[in-house]
Amino acid sequence: MLGIAWNMLPHKPAHTVPTGLIPVVPLTRAELDAAPDRSLYRLGHCTVLMKLRGGFWITDPVFAERASPVQWAGPKRFHAPPIALADLPPLRGVILSHDHYDQLDLATIDQRPYVHMQPGETLQAAQDLGAKWLLPIHNGTFDLAMHPWTEPMERVTALNEARGRLRS
Repeated sequence: MLGIAWNMLPHKPAHTVPTGLIPVVPLTRAELDAAPDRSLYRLGHCTVLMKLRGGFWITDPVFAERASPVQWAGPKRFHAPPIALADLPPLRGVILSHDHYDQLDLATIDQRPYVHMQPGETLQAAQDLGAKWLLPIHNGTFDLAMHPWTEPMERVTALNEARGRLRS
C-alpha cells in the first residue's frame, strides 16, 4: 500500500478526475421495492444492487467517503451514492468480485491489495462468458487511477466497436 501511495504522489498524471459534476439519480427504498425482478442499479464504483426473484443482492459494497483502509486519507468520492447504506432494503447476499479494499470498505467489512483487470481483459472476460451486455463499473466514483479519468471507458468502447459484440 505504501508503494502505491509513493508512486502516485510524484507520478500522478493529469486528468484523472472528471472536469464537471457527475450526474447521479437518487434512489429511494420505495422505488427499489416497486422495481421489477432483474432490475440493476449501479450505486458507484463496483457497487451494483440487483433485484432477483423478489430479493436484493449487492456486489462489492463501497459506501465510505474514501476508497481507503482509513477514512482520513485516500481517494475521496466524486459523489455520494444514490441511496444511503441505511436506506437499502434487506439483502439476501453480498457478492465480492475480488479482494481489494476499494471493493468492500472497512466500514462495511475488509481491506485488500492492489490489482485490477485492464479494459481489454474486462471485455475479453465478458465475451468469454457469452455476455450480451457489459455494465461499466469500477470507475467514476474515486480518484484511484494512474491514467486519464475517461481512458478505461474509451478503451473498452473502442475495443468493443472494433469487435462489434456487446452493448453497454
